[in-house]
Amino acid sequence: MSVWGKTEKVDAVVTALGTLLDGTAAAASSVTRNRRIMNLAMEYAVRHGILRSNPPPKGKGKGEGGGAPKVAQAIDKRSLLNQEQVAALLDWIGRRPRHAAVYQAFFATLCYAGLRPEEVVAPRVADAYLPEPGAVDEDGEPVWGEFVVHEAQPEVGSQWTDTGARTNSGT
Repeated sequence: MSVWGKTEKVDAVVTALGTLLDGTAAAASSVTRNRRIMNLAMEYAVRHGILRSNPPPKGKGKGEGGGAPKVAQAIDKRSLLNQEQVAALLDWIGRRPRHAAVYQAFFATLCYAGLRPEEVVAPRVADAYLPEPGAVDEDGEPVWGEFVVHEAQPEVGSQWTDTGARTNSGT
């Protein structure tokens, strides 16, 4: 346990908490979670007399040993659509004169499956499992469908890419 008294070792651990296995930076939420877990373990060791003090640095400083990166704020639930609003939106989309069925399926998948737009355009029929209407499990609960997302197909403006392509695949 004497290793926790060495600043360079503690700094290496704190740096590792914010790094993925491939060496890239972890997401802010992952760093925060990892630091919380580490802090809980250190506080446990202090309470049980294994360590004299909690060694990881605290504070809001930048750089090595500083605070965790900022995490995006939670979504205000008042800004989300409720079930009636989603149904009204999908009904309105379904009454559009051109490509109504395609857009209705697209937005229904966004709303009900929780997929991102670049994931909605990529699935194949074999990637979707939809139970029979009214199907229930052995406990009488409704059976849910499932989408298997194999890839995302983001599309960006050609001015934002090095190759001038609008997608990752170069098409």
